[in-house]
Amino acid sequence: MNASSSATVLRHWADLYKSKRITPAAADWSAAQRLVKAALRDADGAMAEIRVLLDRSNNSLFPLCDPLLTDLGVHRWLRAEREEAYSDWLHWILDQIDDAEGVLRLLGVSDDQVINCCRKKKLAVSREVVTDKGRFDLLLTCDNFCMIVELKTVSAEKAETGKQSRYSDWLSKHPAKHKVATLLVAAAQDKDYWGFTPLLWADLCTNLRRLVPSLKEEIGLSKAALVLAFVGAVESNLLHLIVPEEAVGSRKLVVGRTLQHLRNNFSN
Repeated sequence: MNASSSATVLRHWADLYKSKRITPAAADWSAAQRLVKAALRDADGAMAEIRVLLDRSNNSLFPLCDPLLTDLGVHRWLRAEREEAYSDWLHWILDQIDDAEGVLRLLGVSDDQVINCCRKKKLAVSREVVTDKGRFDLLLTCDNFCMIVELKTVSAEKAETGKQSRYSDWLSKHPAKHKVATLLVAAAQDKDYWGFTPLLWADLCTNLRRLVPSLKEEIGLSKAALVLAFVGAVESNLLHLIVPEEAVGSRKLVVGRTLQHLRNNFSN
């Protein structure tokens, strides 16, 4: 469309606006009000179910409690834009798990050949690995296995992912037989980003929630509490989930995401 055509279209829409213009006083908001009331009723039902699921979670994590019940959103270190803090914390968590299979399943790896290659071994987890292609957030290695994990606190579409092409090139030349590249993001529309498979923060949190009941026996309550604190920080700051006590006014309308997340925690 050329400039002349664009100007004609804009003038046409302007004329339509002027001809159909109504004052706010004449607008009928009753339909919108009915929609809001219906949504608030649904939110009340969702919050009741959330409380039940939180109680169930508390029982499975006892003597610890559900991570959403701990407010970790006020600490500057945990602000959403500080990717380094989340990378450091995840690095520490992965390093606490002695079983490579547990780490791989935690990170969404389900390929039996890859898992068998690392079974009953401990992965070497390295942070900010510098190479000729750039610096990786996390590098996991074990004999014939190599995995790059890149972390983004936003969606894949909002993040700068161009450098992943260089990382994929580096990984393709690595001598390991089994290679995995994972992009940890808040959301993703595609299944591949320059050779990296997306893993959602929500899925990682669900995997950690399911792991902690057994993990607390292996690493102790103090370390298990730090793992749950990480989950709480991600769920509050990156996923923006809220508990019923925080659902005041219009915030009630977004509790559905929290409900679905907690449901996933107990689904098969």
